[in-house]
Amino acid sequence: MKSCILCFSFATLSLLLLLSASCAKQAAVTPEEPPSRGERDRVMSELHATRKELLDAIASVSDEKLKTAVGNQPSPSEAVEALIIRERNLLTAMGASVLGTGAPEEEPKNLSREQMQARATEAAEKLRNTVDACVAKIGIDGFRVLPNPAGLDGANLTQGFRATRDANIVFVRETNYSLKRRIVKDDTCGDMNLTTALMLQSALTGKVVQMVKAAK
Repeated sequence: MKSCILCFSFATLSLLLLLSASCAKQAAVTPEEPPSRGERDRVMSELHATRKELLDAIASVSDEKLKTAVGNQPSPSEAVEALIIRERNLLTAMGASVLGTGAPEEEPKNLSREQMQARATEAAEKLRNTVDACVAKIGIDGFRVLPNPAGLDGANLTQGFRATRDANIVFVRETNYSLKRRIVKDDTCGDMNLTTALMLQSALTGKVVQMVKAAK
C-alpha cells in the first residue's frame, strides 16, 4: 500500500494526459458546455483550502500520534490514507464520468439581483444538505483501509495527499467537462454530479482534519 501511494505521484502526469485525451474525444462526440468560471472558482477554492488545512494538521502531529488509534476509531494515519485512496478513485471516476441524460437547466431571464441571489443561496443550501447527508451515510467506516492500513508516517502521508489532491485540482482547472451535468457513481451515496463529488471530497477532508487535530 505504501509503495502504491508513493508511486501515484509519478503516475499522475500520465493519467492526466490520458484524461485530457479522453475529454477531448468525448467533447467531439457530445458537445457540452464547460464549467463557468464561478463554478471552477468555488470548487477549486474548497479543494485548495481543505488541502492546506490537512497538510498543516499533519505537520503539527508526531508520527507516533498519527499512527495511534483510540478505541474503535481509525488512527489519523489510516484516515488520511483512506482519503488519499478516495482522492485517487475520484480522479479516475471523473475521467470516466458520463453526461447526464437530462437537458441542462436554463437560467430564468430578467431576474432581479435579489432573485438571482436567492436562487444561488437555495442552490448552495441544497448542495450542502446533499453533501452532509452523504458524509453521514459514509460514517466512520469510510475512513478505514481494508484489509489493513499501511501505517504511513507524516512525510509519506503528506506526499501521497499532496499528489492526489493536486491532480484533482489540475483536472478541475483544465477540464471541459460540465461539472453540473457530468455524473459519477459513489459506492455509498450513488450517482452525483462532479460538483457534488468534489464538494463531498472537500467535506470529507475537513472530517479528517478534525481527526488529525484530535491526536495532538
